[in-house]
Amino acid sequence: MKGSLLLSATLGAAVGCSAPGASPVGPGGDADAGPIDLATLGARALDSLSPAEARAFCLEDAARADPCLDVGLSRSAPEACAERAAECRREAAYAPVAAACDRFYPGVAGSCSVTVESYFACVDAWAAINTCENVGRMLERPEPCREAVAACPRLEMRFFRDGLPPPCEPETAKRPPRVEEDIYGFDGCRPLPSRFVVLGDSIADCFSVQPEECGPYLIREELRQARSPELTYENHAVSGSLLSDVARQATEVAGGPGHVLVWIHSIGNDLILRLVDDAAWDAAFAKVFGHFTDPARFPDGATFLLNTQYSPFDQCPDAPGGRGSISAEADLLLQDINRRVFIERAEARADTVTIDQYPDWLGHGRFADIRGCPHCGSDNTSWMSNDGTHPGPLGYAHMAEKWKVALDRMYAAGCE
Repeated sequence: MKGSLLLSATLGAAVGCSAPGASPVGPGGDADAGPIDLATLGARALDSLSPAEARAFCLEDAARADPCLDVGLSRSAPEACAERAAECRREAAYAPVAAACDRFYPGVAGSCSVTVESYFACVDAWAAINTCENVGRMLERPEPCREAVAACPRLEMRFFRDGLPPPCEPETAKRPPRVEEDIYGFDGCRPLPSRFVVLGDSIADCFSVQPEECGPYLIREELRQARSPELTYENHAVSGSLLSDVARQATEVAGGPGHVLVWIHSIGNDLILRLVDDAAWDAAFAKVFGHFTDPARFPDGATFLLNTQYSPFDQCPDAPGGRGSISAEADLLLQDINRRVFIERAEARADTVTIDQYPDWLGHGRFADIRGCPHCGSDNTSWMSNDGTHPGPLGYAHMAEKWKVALDRMYAAGCE
C-alpha cells in the first residue's frame, strides 16, 4: 500500500469533511495569500477557516499523522504491530500531500466548531494512547477529545476504538485469593492412600494443559513426595462428561487392596446444557460412593475429594465491551448448586472433603483485569486458558495448592 494512499485516507478521516467538487479557494478567494501562521489560528473554529487557512491546518494535521501505525494496529499483538508499522514506514514512498490538502474542506459554519487548538490537543492526547502497546484494547476517549467531539460530532469515530476494555488500576486491587477457609467436611485424619483415582470432565481430563501442568498430576506428585511414595495414579475422566457419566467412570476402576483417594471434578457440562437435575446428581454420587465403599471390592476403604465449580465470569454480568457473561441470577444458582451438591455432601459424610473453588476464582476468570468488573484488581491475573472456560497452568496450580492445604490436615504429622 503506497504512502500517498494511506495519507489521503488519514486526511479524509481526520475531520471527515471533504466536499465533492469543492474548490481550494472559498468565497473570499485567497489562493494567492501568503503563508499561513498556524499559531494565529488557535482560537478559530475549523468551520470558520478560509480555504488557505484550512489548507494550512490540513498540512499540519497530515504532518502529525502516522498512517503506518494504523497498518500496524491491524495486528493482534504489540510486537507484531510495531514490526508491521516499521515495515510500512520502510516501504512507503510518501507523495506530497499538497494535492489532498488542496481539496480539504472544513464544512459549513456551525457544523464543526471545535477550535484548531482544541483539535490538536485531542490529536496529541489520542496519539499518546493509540499505540502498539494498546493494540486490541478498547480506548477510552481522552478528555481533550471528548471536548472536541462535543464541538464537532463528526469526529466521534475518528477518536474511538473498540476492543478489550481497559485494565484495572492499582488502587482497585481486591483481597488475595482465599485458601484455608474453603475446606468443607474435614473430620479428622484419613488413611494414607496407595491409589489416586481421578474422575470427571475435561477439567479432570487436563484438556487445556500439558499433563505435568494439570491439577490432578500436581496433587499426585505432592502426595508421592510428601506422603505415599508408591502411590499409583489412574485418570478415568473424559472431556465432555456429565456428572451422571462419572458413575460409569467409577465402574472402570478395578477393586483391590489399599486405600483409594478419589478426586472428582464434574458438573460444568451439566450447567452449560442447563441440565439442572438434583435427582440425577444424587443417583450418580450414590453409585460412585457405592462402588468405592463396597468392602468386597475395596477392603481398605476410600476417601472422596470433591471440587465445586468455579465461574469463569467473575460475577460481572455486564462486562464492558459487551462480552458474553451470565446473569447475576445464573451466578447465584451456581453458588446454590455448589452448596447443595458438593459442600453439603461433604459435610454429611465422614469420608468426603470438598474444596470450594468458587470464591477465590473471582477476579481470576475471563474479566480478571477488566476495569468496571467487581473483582478487578491490579494483581488479578487470569487463571483461564485461551478458550476462556478451562483452567490454564495458573488455574491448575492454584487448585493443587488449595488441595495441599487440605491434604496437610488430612495427613498431618500426628496422624501416623
